[in-house]
Amino acid sequence: MDSGLSWADQWDNHPDPPPQSSSRDDKKGNGESKIKKMKLVKWMKELCKKPANK
Repeated sequence: MDSGLSWADQWDNHPDPPPQSSSRDDKKGNGESKIKKMKLVKWMKELCKKPANK
């Protein structure tokens, strides 16, 4: 029962622009995400260590 446009599309006169990505932003984001991932892995390893005195 496809009647064409959805309720929201009927009232939206300006379609959303496509996402823009620049090579500069991608490189910056990749570097930051790698650092965050490394910190997360280090934190998880510290969290999972069992105490030696028990």
